[in-house]
Amino acid sequence: MHKDLRPVSDVVADIRRFVEKQGWNPSEAARNLGIGQPTMSRLLSGHTRARYSTPLRTLCNRIGIELLLHETGEPDADELIQTLRTVWDGSPEHAMALKQVLLSLKGLKPYPAKKK
Repeated sequence: MHKDLRPVSDVVADIRRFVEKQGWNPSEAARNLGIGQPTMSRLLSGHTRARYSTPLRTLCNRIGIELLLHETGEPDADELIQTLRTVWDGSPEHAMALKQVLLSLKGLKPYPAKKK
Protein backbone atom coordinates (compact mmCIF):
# COMPACT_ATOMS: atom_id res chain seq x y z
CA MET A 1 0.00 0.00 0.00
CA HIS A 2 1.23 3.48 -0.83
CA LYS A 3 2.30 5.18 2.39
CA ASP A 4 0.33 8.37 1.65
CA LEU A 5 -3.03 6.59 1.28
CA ARG A 6 -5.53 6.51 4.11
CA PRO A 7 -6.27 3.06 5.52
CA VAL A 8 -8.80 1.42 3.22
CA SER A 9 -11.00 0.58 6.23
CA ASP A 10 -11.37 4.33 6.93
CA VAL A 11 -12.32 4.98 3.31
CA VAL A 12 -14.92 2.20 3.36
CA ALA A 13 -16.35 3.63 6.62
CA ASP A 14 -16.69 7.01 4.86
CA ILE A 15 -18.54 5.32 1.99
CA ARG A 16 -20.89 3.62 4.47
CA ARG A 17 -21.61 6.95 6.20
CA PHE A 18 -22.29 8.62 2.85
CA VAL A 19 -24.72 5.88 1.78
CA GLU A 20 -26.47 5.96 5.18
CA LYS A 21 -26.87 9.76 5.00
CA GLN A 22 -28.53 9.34 1.61
CA GLY A 23 -30.89 6.76 3.08
CA TRP A 24 -30.02 4.27 0.36
CA ASN A 25 -29.98 0.49 0.59
CA PRO A 26 -27.09 -1.30 -1.20
CA SER A 27 -29.06 -1.68 -4.44
CA GLU A 28 -30.02 2.00 -4.52
CA ALA A 29 -26.46 3.04 -3.70
CA ALA A 30 -25.07 0.87 -6.49
CA ARG A 31 -27.56 2.20 -9.01
CA ASN A 32 -27.14 5.85 -8.00
CA LEU A 33 -23.34 5.65 -7.88
CA GLY A 34 -22.86 3.56 -11.01
CA ILE A 35 -21.17 0.48 -9.58
CA GLY A 36 -22.23 -3.15 -9.46
CA GLN A 37 -24.71 -4.14 -6.77
CA PRO A 38 -22.61 -7.12 -5.59
CA THR A 39 -19.57 -4.84 -5.19
CA MET A 40 -21.57 -2.28 -3.23
CA SER A 41 -23.13 -4.95 -1.01
CA ARG A 42 -19.71 -6.40 -0.20
CA LEU A 43 -18.32 -2.95 0.63
CA LEU A 44 -21.22 -1.99 2.87
CA SER A 45 -21.45 -5.34 4.64
CA GLY A 46 -17.76 -5.52 5.45
CA HIS A 47 -17.71 -9.17 4.34
CA THR A 48 -14.87 -8.55 1.97
CA ARG A 49 -11.36 -7.37 2.38
CA ALA A 50 -11.51 -4.08 0.50
CA ARG A 51 -8.49 -2.89 -1.43
CA TYR A 52 -7.63 0.16 -3.49
CA SER A 53 -9.10 -1.08 -6.75
CA THR A 54 -10.09 1.05 -9.72
CA PRO A 55 -13.83 0.76 -8.85
CA LEU A 56 -13.17 1.87 -5.27
CA ARG A 57 -11.11 4.84 -6.45
CA THR A 58 -13.79 5.78 -8.99
CA LEU A 59 -16.51 5.55 -6.35
CA CYS A 60 -14.53 7.76 -3.96
CA ASN A 61 -14.01 10.35 -6.69
CA ARG A 62 -17.74 10.40 -7.46
CA ILE A 63 -18.75 11.10 -3.87
CA GLY A 64 -15.79 13.23 -2.86
CA ILE A 65 -14.00 10.91 -0.46
CA GLU A 66 -10.31 11.74 -0.12
CA LEU A 67 -7.92 8.81 -0.45
CA LEU A 68 -4.71 10.57 0.47
CA LEU A 69 -3.58 11.42 3.94
CA HIS A 70 -3.34 15.14 4.55
CA GLU A 71 0.19 15.77 5.69
CA THR A 72 -0.36 19.43 6.57
CA GLY A 73 1.34 19.30 9.92
CA GLU A 74 -1.74 21.10 11.22
CA PRO A 75 -4.18 18.64 12.77
CA ASP A 76 -6.83 21.36 12.98
CA ALA A 77 -7.10 21.46 9.16
CA ASP A 78 -7.61 17.70 9.05
CA GLU A 79 -10.22 17.93 11.81
CA LEU A 80 -12.07 20.61 9.85
CA ILE A 81 -12.15 18.45 6.72
CA GLN A 82 -13.38 15.44 8.69
CA THR A 83 -16.04 17.56 10.41
CA LEU A 84 -17.29 18.77 7.05
CA ARG A 85 -17.51 15.17 5.84
CA THR A 86 -19.47 14.27 8.96
CA VAL A 87 -22.06 17.06 8.71
CA TRP A 88 -22.52 17.21 4.92
CA ASP A 89 -25.49 15.17 3.72
CA GLY A 90 -23.97 14.70 0.25
CA SER A 91 -26.36 16.94 -1.65
CA PRO A 92 -25.30 19.91 -3.77
CA GLU A 93 -27.84 22.09 -1.94
CA HIS A 94 -26.35 21.26 1.44
CA ALA A 95 -22.84 21.85 0.08
CA MET A 96 -23.87 25.37 -0.98
CA ALA A 97 -25.48 26.02 2.42
CA LEU A 98 -22.33 24.88 4.25
CA LYS A 99 -20.21 27.03 1.95
CA GLN A 100 -22.35 30.08 2.77
CA VAL A 101 -22.07 29.42 6.50
CA LEU A 102 -18.30 29.08 6.28
CA LEU A 103 -17.95 32.23 4.19
CA SER A 104 -20.08 34.13 6.68
CA LEU A 105 -17.47 33.29 9.34
CA LYS A 106 -14.60 34.74 7.32
CA GLY A 107 -14.01 37.59 9.78
CA LEU A 108 -14.06 35.31 12.82
CA LYS A 109 -10.98 35.78 14.96
CA PRO A 110 -9.45 32.81 16.78
CA TYR A 111 -9.33 32.82 20.54
CA PRO A 112 -5.94 33.95 21.81
CA ALA A 113 -3.77 31.18 23.16
CA LYS A 114 -4.00 30.73 26.91
CA LYS A 115 -0.95 31.76 28.84
CA LYS A 116 0.52 29.14 31.11
